[in-house]
Amino acid sequence: EEEFDLPVLSNLSLVYYDKSILAFGGDYKTIYQSRDNGITWKTNKAYVMPKDFDYQVESVKAAVDEEDYIWLYCKLINRDKQVWRGRLNRLGWFYQ
Repeated sequence: EEEFDLPVLSNLSLVYYDKSILAFGGDYKTIYQSRDNGITWKTNKAYVMPKDFDYQVESVKAAVDEEDYIWLYCKLINRDKQVWRGRLNRLGWFYQ
């Protein structure tokens, strides 16, 4: 077991975001980031789940849109669904 391997995560969802790869899955309490195309994986305190995120989820699918928002489509264990959207603040500002 290597220190920077991505742990085995159930319902793994990967997205390319801000020149890196983000991994969501498992208990969804940790978001992993790879800046070297998946060779090493680390946590980054800039990436955290939403404050009111319901961790009783069956699955989460992640996507990124053209405005640099990360979308999380969550299917909860009780069959309800949630959708979350967020982004890094620095990606919301553009110099013209």
